[in-house]
Amino acid sequence: MQTRLSFGAKSRVAGGLGLALLAASCDDGAAVSGAGGQGQGSAGRGGTASVGGPGAGGSSAGLGGRTASNGGGSGAGGATPGVEPSPGSAAGEADWVFDDAALRTYELTLDADVWAALQLAAQDEEYAEATLRLEDTELSRVGLRFKGSSGTLTSCFNDAGERICPKLSMKIKVDEYLPDQRLRGLKRLTFNSMSSDPSQLHERIAYRLFREMGVTAPRSAHARLVVNGESLGLFSLVEDVDGRFTDDRFQGGDGNLYKEQWPDSADTDLMTERLVTNEDVADHSVLLQFYSALAEAEPSELPAVLARYMDVPELFAYVAVDRTINNWDGISAFYCYDEADCENHNFYLYQHEDEPRFSLIPWDLDNTFALSTPLDEVEGVFEIPDDCSLRHPAFGKQVMPPACDRLLQGLARSDRAGYVAALDRLLAGPMASGNVESWIAAWQAQIEPVVAEDMYGPGLEEFRSGLESLQSRLSELRERALADRDSQP
Repeated sequence: MQTRLSFGAKSRVAGGLGLALLAASCDDGAAVSGAGGQGQGSAGRGGTASVGGPGAGGSSAGLGGRTASNGGGSGAGGATPGVEPSPGSAAGEADWVFDDAALRTYELTLDADVWAALQLAAQDEEYAEATLRLEDTELSRVGLRFKGSSGTLTSCFNDAGERICPKLSMKIKVDEYLPDQRLRGLKRLTFNSMSSDPSQLHERIAYRLFREMGVTAPRSAHARLVVNGESLGLFSLVEDVDGRFTDDRFQGGDGNLYKEQWPDSADTDLMTERLVTNEDVADHSVLLQFYSALAEAEPSELPAVLARYMDVPELFAYVAVDRTINNWDGISAFYCYDEADCENHNFYLYQHEDEPRFSLIPWDLDNTFALSTPLDEVEGVFEIPDDCSLRHPAFGKQVMPPACDRLLQGLARSDRAGYVAALDRLLAGPMASGNVESWIAAWQAQIEPVVAEDMYGPGLEEFRSGLESLQSRLSELRERALADRDSQP
């Protein structure tokens, strides 16, 4: 049984983070202004629908004239993979949150000392209690923490533990302290800082490309975040992948959802740790079957195993988008922690409830749309090396060629006509010349005013330069995708 690097569940803070941290201040010099010292209760301002206070139940006036339910429960499932949420579904309630034509401001208030301590202990990724206001709705007692784990968050601190990034990604857990509390049916809100993306558009474009290709993927929008009266600037707001998400996107959405669990291990403890839904049941038998079938198959049998457990055309569509946007930090990047133990990340794996089949859901798509990447010397997903013991250096680690993985090797050995068809559909559809450019023009007009006043963002000049660079790279990425298509056997 393999032992894997594990990113465990986050610990919780129910009101404070320790008095020892309260005297210090952030490295970047950001002042905590505005409503410091406010408590966590509902402010009860005139015209506000206060939701989720102690003992709250039922419903209250919601956003945009709707009713915001404070109860649990999911809406109608039954949607097919790749289909946008229906208005009457649990995920459909969140249409307002991810309205493509809107950029909303999320205001958080919490005790000033707690906020200062939260920033100092950002790498602990612990929740603190806050109040969230979104236009006409206010939710008391939500959980707020920084996010990024061993990736973007760790890179924002130097060896001395000093913060070097002006903006950090954050997560709001609406039901952290009140289990039935929801915001438009949502339990969590993920705000990504986009610190490595001056165009501020990588994630929003990438997720939309996946969705338009019929791949089940989160929705994404932009948002402005304010904490204790201070604007933290522009963030990428990404739909959380959880039980509500699977209920809406899949027929029979009560199957197992795993975060970053690939079928390459029989470690059931790790599977349980990475299980997002059905935690009380934790039945991994189907995933173990998939793992065993891949592990025991002869190379020539891998395509049949893959077709038994996954929708191969859907997987080809996933890979077509992933390769075209040059996602170098997704399912094809296998980082090794010892000679035999290599794993990929930035995805969810969903086990369908009514049949022993799996679907991939993309996640964390900021490292995309580059022409060159740190993994350029690593073989591609369809290149099966003669010697799979060979490794490539990257980021101080060793990287395994992706086609040495049994699942991806099964795809590489499958009839590539499905991949060619997916590329044709992508290049004639969402990636057709001028199409993504039209999204960029609309979204630039939407977010540029916030970029201009964002003290912690790239600045207007760098933002516009980043957009120009992105648009020039799109043409080259299309050319590469055409060459990729023509090179297939």
